[in-house]
Amino acid sequence: MSFIKGTWNDKATLPIKCPECGHATDELISKLQDTGQCICAGCGKTIVITGDGLAALKALKETITKFK
Repeated sequence: MSFIKGTWNDKATLPIKCPECGHATDELISKLQDTGQCICAGCGKTIVITGDGLAALKALKETITKFK
């Protein structure tokens, strides 16, 4: 994961592991929240982020912004 303590910006990334090939793709968290999906850099499969995953992203954002 890539972010600066206490900030939530457009450059924050999160590794998403592909259920098909196991490759971990670093994806922008803002893109994950906007689209709910990412493309695996290993096999090209579309990885859909479910409701639980989107809720976890929201909780992560809240946690990071608390450390300002």
